[in-house]
Amino acid sequence: MKRVDEYRKKIAQRRKTKQSAAPSKKTTFKKKEDIPPWVMLTEEEKHSGSSSFESSSHQPKKYQHPLFNPNAFVLKCLLSASLVLIAAISFKGQAGPFQQLKPIITQTFEQDFQFAAANRWFEKTVGNPLAFLTDKKEDQKDVQANQELAVPASGKVQESFTQNGAGVKVETSAEAIDSMKEGYVVEVKKKSDTGLTVVVQHADNSYSWYGQLKEANVALYDFVDKGEKIGQISLDDQGKGTYYFAIKQNEQFIDPIQVMTFE
Repeated sequence: MKRVDEYRKKIAQRRKTKQSAAPSKKTTFKKKEDIPPWVMLTEEEKHSGSSSFESSSHQPKKYQHPLFNPNAFVLKCLLSASLVLIAAISFKGQAGPFQQLKPIITQTFEQDFQFAAANRWFEKTVGNPLAFLTDKKEDQKDVQANQELAVPASGKVQESFTQNGAGVKVETSAEAIDSMKEGYVVEVKKKSDTGLTVVVQHADNSYSWYGQLKEANVALYDFVDKGEKIGQISLDDQGKGTYYFAIKQNEQFIDPIQVMTFE
């Protein structure tokens, strides 16, 4: 038993010796300016100009936003760059696979995004329209609830669909031209045959064209309600003016007289 006790004492002494010999983690500051304000200095340390204290083992963790993943962001950037590179090679390459991809990419870039259809789906699914797409103007014109389409401006048809081939030209005494139904403006530009023209895309994938305008009251990608003012036309001394109107459904123009009455 005595030998066992002696061995235990020797082991305990060795442990104490190792603990006392282990260097403590300390941080030494050579200048007083390097010493943090929260460090309490002794009188000797104040006069000596140097200080040492045991550094904390707990270091603050780096903040990471819960909705932002750097790895996922880098991966998405690489995938996007790869798609752009593939599209560029498809247009420049002459090999068989590239020639097959070229018309698909061209059609994708030329096809209009269905803003109206997307907003309609969002309203049915979620219940509220997209906030950044529904900046409706206050000066909207009321339209009868039982009327499916609003007439841009009442008047007399001067050039029929048969004569024009795409739309009609209507003579009217009204200066304001209104949208036939709600949708998004996808084009505002001057055309050689219809002058200043506004094209509105509707939820049923149809388009309405309003031409021969003096000025447009809407801008690209604006939301317009049914009966809202699209633009205005010039009137002559007799208070008469003419505007162009067309409807495009399934990539074909249809006769507007079949769906509405102008007089």
